[in-house]
Amino acid sequence: MAQNNQIDGSRESVLKGWKSGCHAFAALRLSSQLERELGYAAGTIRKRINPNYDDAKLTVEQLIEITHASGRPELIEGVLQSVNYVGAPLKGSDQEATLAVQALKASQYSGELAQVVLQNANGSRLPRTERDRIRNIASAGIRNFVSVINTIEYKTAGIQPLLAMGADVAAGFPLPGIT
Repeated sequence: MAQNNQIDGSRESVLKGWKSGCHAFAALRLSSQLERELGYAAGTIRKRINPNYDDAKLTVEQLIEITHASGRPELIEGVLQSVNYVGAPLKGSDQEATLAVQALKASQYSGELAQVVLQNANGSRLPRTERDRIRNIASAGIRNFVSVINTIEYKTAGIQPLLAMGADVAAGFPLPGIT
């Protein structure tokens, strides 16, 4: 019998995020290709990401290896969701964008998220595809905000933070209190 480690819920509810991540990753149909790349026996990844298959589970090292090889965050996001955390990569395509572009993207993601949530607000249930779509939009917004924070930290922690911020002001991004 599985031990219940939560005060107000079951072990099943704790694993809901992990199962969701496994289903999202399995839907990508990358298992066979990854098994060849990583040198695993055929069917190994498929068995290990199947939450209903108790005989084989992923180790942390394998989870990291699969995530790096695939470039897909679904499994990691599932683990984090199971412990009520949200993750975001620090490096990405937004790394070189200015603060103004990042602020506009934040607005875009917020608008998209609001639109999708309003479209699904009256439904009695939320299909998995819509739930994944909402999660993808929200994750993109979170990654954007992490990128903004990282950019601000980078520009204010260096030797010449005023020059870096001055370049943004010259490019047209107004800073609070200096407009």
